[in-house]
Amino acid sequence: MSQHLGILHPLPFSSTTKSHSFSLHFTTFGFSLRSHSSSTSCGCSHQTPSVPLQKEKEEPLSLHLQPISSETHFDRVLAHAHQLHDVVLVVWVANWCRKCIYFKPKLEKLAADYYPRLLFYSVDVNTVSHKLVERAGVTVSF
Repeated sequence: MSQHLGILHPLPFSSTTKSHSFSLHFTTFGFSLRSHSSSTSCGCSHQTPSVPLQKEKEEPLSLHLQPISSETHFDRVLAHAHQLHDVVLVVWVANWCRKCIYFKPKLEKLAADYYPRLLFYSVDVNTVSHKLVERAGVTVSF
């Protein structure tokens, strides 16, 4: 992309186990948070018998992290988020990483909790170009 997007580079989450160190990288790309509010009004002034309300469509307990499969796809996601003023969180993982596997269901729950205010994506560092991994500043330590 030729235009520079506002990119935040937070410190990676790190923990040390034996002689291996692990980093799970989260990259957020934020442009603004949209607030959604809604209100309804009946418009009648007389009392009506109470009727149990049907529960609205239940929110999912978890959402799959949307995979990003290439540098072009990554750029499209960022451009689309920029255009719509969405906030996206990109989780950089490795399919062989035990901690990444452990955190996946927790991240999917967060994705459901924050949808649609925050969109979650994942990038498997083993399936995209090294150029994209480098560009994002992701490092893997053993």
